[in-house]
Amino acid sequence: MRAVQVIGYGDVEKLEMKDVPRPEPGEGEVLVKVKACAINNTEIWMREGDYGTGGKSGWRPEGVTFPRTPGSDITGEVVEIGKSVNSSYKERSVVLFPFTSSGEEGTEHIAEDMRNM
Repeated sequence: MRAVQVIGYGDVEKLEMKDVPRPEPGEGEVLVKVKACAINNTEIWMREGDYGTGGKSGWRPEGVTFPRTPGSDITGEVVEIGKSVNSSYKERSVVLFPFTSSGEEGTEHIAEDMRNM
């Protein structure tokens, strides 16, 4: 599948279209087909290095790693379910909680922990 990824700190020249593997839902996760995904100021500031550029930069304790797929405020449809997920979630329309997901946000599909929906 295709995704726009941030490959390092900088301006829009640090965005590249890439082919990335489609995620598989793990334990307690679902696979969501992304219908719409916003980019907001936090992702722009992260790419520009406004949260710092060291190992502990950003809002995450592990810091920002590249390549990274930006995107937040995601809507979509559950297309696969992982282990221990109720089958009634399949084909549901969902909204995902921003800033807590796996870094795949702007891709066509995202494997997401059910607690973040």
